[in-house]
Amino acid sequence: MVPQFETISEFLAMGGHGLYVWLSYGSTVLVLAGSYFSLRFARQRQLEQLRWQASTNTSDQQQTAHSPKSSNGV
Repeated sequence: MVPQFETISEFLAMGGHGLYVWLSYGSTVLVLAGSYFSLRFARQRQLEQLRWQASTNTSDQQQTAHSPKSSNGV
């Protein structure tokens, strides 16, 4: 296997296209990381909201189970 670049600086320069190549890699990593963290935080907020709704529903059910029922069905 023959190496394409003799030195690290040649590798980073990418034959004069290094700026474009590394900016492309960098922007791709930023977009992927942003998507990951955005989805992670959205999932966290959704789980907290579902936990809150579940606790609210549980307390509502407990209150209706312990409250006396009226004879007229209301």
